[in-house]
Amino acid sequence: MVAVHVLATIALLPRFWSWQGLIAFVVLYWMTVLGVTLGLHRLVAHRSFEVPGWLERVLVVMGTLAAQSGPIDWVALHRHHHRFSDQPNDHHDAGRGLWWSHSEWMLHDIPALKEKHRYAGDLLKDRFYVWLDRWFLLLQIPLGLGLYWYGEAAGVHGGGRWPGSLGHPSPFSSRVSRDLAGQFGHPCFWLPELQ
Repeated sequence: MVAVHVLATIALLPRFWSWQGLIAFVVLYWMTVLGVTLGLHRLVAHRSFEVPGWLERVLVVMGTLAAQSGPIDWVALHRHHHRFSDQPNDHHDAGRGLWWSHSEWMLHDIPALKEKHRYAGDLLKDRFYVWLDRWFLLLQIPLGLGLYWYGEAAGVHGGGRWPGSLGHPSPFSSRVSRDLAGQFGHPCFWLPELQ
C-alpha cells in the first residue's frame, strides 16, 4: 500500500507532466470519485435513491476502478461501520487516531468481513456484484491498457509508460475527507435498518 502511494508521486515529476496527463487525471479522478461517493456510498450502501439498473452498475464499476475493494466488501464494511460507528468494533474508528482510521485498519484482520452476509446480503444475491467483488482488481488491466493507448496516441512524454496509471487520487481524497470528518466533525448518522 505504501509502495503504490510512493510510486504514484512519480507522476508529479516534471518530465511526466503534460496537459494530456492532466486531462487523464481529471477524468479518472471524477469517474472514481463519483463512483465511490455516489455509486458505492449513497446509491448502493445507503440506498438513498434509485436509478435504472444499468446506471447503478456503471456507477459501481466507476467506484470499483478506485481499487478500494470489491463492491460487496466495500458496502458490507461501510454498513458495519455505520452500525457500530465510533465503538470498539468499528473497524476504522476515528477514536483510535487519524492514521488508524485512514489506512492502518486495512493492515489488520477485519472481523466485519466475516459478516458480509448480514451487511451485504442484498448484493450477494446478484451475480454481477459477486463477480465484480471477486475480480475487481482485473479492471485495472483494461484501465492501464487504456491509459497506455491514450499516452501513446496523445504523445505524452514517455508514451504509455506515463505513471499516472500507478495510482488513482480518489481513494486518498475520499478517505482523507472521511477520516478528517470522523476526527474533527460530528458523529455519523444512524441507520435504523441495520439494527
